[in-house]
Amino acid sequence: MTGAVLHLNPGSPVGLIALEIGARGRLSDADATDTAAQFREAAALHPGARLVLHLDGYDDDPRELWHIPEAGAFVRRWAELAGLSDWRAPMVRRLHEHTLALFVLCEVFEPDHPFRLDWPERGAQ
Repeated sequence: MTGAVLHLNPGSPVGLIALEIGARGRLSDADATDTAAQFREAAALHPGARLVLHLDGYDDDPRELWHIPEAGAFVRRWAELAGLSDWRAPMVRRLHEHTLALFVLCEVFEPDHPFRLDWPERGAQ
């Protein structure tokens, strides 16, 4: 279920919020608007939590998400609606490193962002 949010008591200790922001076949503006609103609500209820986001339905696609045009476009649109398209936004500091990497690779941020990605080549030990 896209955008399902588990509602815990506000202020209860939550270390990580995981949210499916969309899925293959469910990448409309309405989908982005709905899950961005759910994201903002969950983030506000749990201000200390780290935030990890994912896009479902692409596990069988051999391409990385940022190489799939509709997925990258959806991530960019979603980030804009969620208030995360500016790397200086305070909420960006709460993003889990995997989500931050996805945003960088999908070109959510302007090129002046300070984030650098470094990982070994495939097959390297």
